[in-house]
Amino acid sequence: MNGVYVLLMHIGRPVTARTGSLGRLRFEKGVYAYVGSALNGLEPRISRHLSKRKENMHWHIDYLTSSPYASIEYAIMGETSKRVECKVSKAIASKTFSNRVPAFGSSDCNCNSHLYRIDMSIDESLQEMKEIFSVLGLSPITLHV
Repeated sequence: MNGVYVLLMHIGRPVTARTGSLGRLRFEKGVYAYVGSALNGLEPRISRHLSKRKENMHWHIDYLTSSPYASIEYAIMGETSKRVECKVSKAIASKTFSNRVPAFGSSDCNCNSHLYRIDMSIDESLQEMKEIFSVLGLSPITLHV
C-alpha cells in the first residue's frame, strides 16, 4: 500500500539532536506530528521509522526517531498514489494547536515544515489527525505502536 502518513510521537524529555543539514536542534518534551509520504510502500517506511537503529540517516526524522527519548505512539496512514503530504502538512499548520519546527522534513518541497509540536494529548492529537485525513478525502488507517 502506498500513501501518506503522520507519525504521532512523544518526546519524554528535552532532546538536542544533530539533524543533518539543519544542524543541532532542540526538541522540547511533548507531542509531535511528522508528515511523510511513502509512494513505494507504507509498511517499509513505517518500519524504518520505528527502528531505533538506522544504517544511514537519510531524512531529518531519522535523527529524531533514533533518540531513546522519542517514542512513536501512532502512525496514521492514508492510501493514495498522489503526493498529498504537503496538503496534510498545511492542514496541520493551519490549526491553532500546532507549532512548526522550521524547515524540518520539507527540503524537497515548499512547505515551512513537516514536523509540528502539538499542544494536546496524544489521544486528542490522534482524533485531530484522523479528522484532517477525512477532510482531505483520505480514509485514515491507524496503527497503534
